[in-house]
Amino acid sequence: NMNVSKYGSTILFAAIPLPIIVAALGVLNIPAITVPASDMINKLMAAVPNIIGAGIILLVAYFTAKFIVQILSGLLEGMGINALPQRLGIQGLFTPSFTPTRLIGGIVMLFTMLTASTAAVNTLGIEVISQIFAKVLEFGGGILIGSLILMIGYTLSSIAQNKLSQVTSPAIASIARIAILGLVLAMGLRAMGLADNIVNMAFGFTIGAVAIALSIAFGLGGRDAAKAISTNWARRMIQSSRNKR
Repeated sequence: NMNVSKYGSTILFAAIPLPIIVAALGVLNIPAITVPASDMINKLMAAVPNIIGAGIILLVAYFTAKFIVQILSGLLEGMGINALPQRLGIQGLFTPSFTPTRLIGGIVMLFTMLTASTAAVNTLGIEVISQIFAKVLEFGGGILIGSLILMIGYTLSSIAQNKLSQVTSPAIASIARIAILGLVLAMGLRAMGLADNIVNMAFGFTIGAVAIALSIAFGLGGRDAAKAISTNWARRMIQSSRNKR
């Protein structure tokens, strides 16, 4: 509250002298100086309502999002969301100060403020700034979504590997993790807006690596079985040749 009042008083202190400056420049009656300076100050005065409106939008969005995040955090804590990483075996990703509820609250706050920032920039009425902000927001949103996909995919691949290693061989569990990571990598890169050729190449390399890993795993894992089958075939052939004699 102190910061808001401080910034508000600073803005008012800077805005009050503007009409006085315009009147003083008019008294000078020097067109080469007064006309450009007056035009600049008049444009600034005309932009003040838009700037105030943009600031109000950001303030309302911030306090509204903060209120919603507090309610949402309480509901999620009551549902036991903070205990979910322990059940999934990913408790290492969180700390006592960085809980799943705080992560979800931060994401809600981030997207709320991004939406409010878009509305605030449009309120200013400056087309160039609006276009630049829209491009930056589009690119940053793609990077953010892609990063979230990669983080979630990495977590899911670790969970799948841990669960599969309990019921099957570690090689099969590792292959499953590589396959999940390859799929998630392709999805994340595509969400980031990278070239489709890079995504297709990465996905193709992943499929090839999985195929090679499967071949090696089954080849090494089935070595004893192949040896027993070949020994049995050789024994039958020798026995058959002896019977013919």
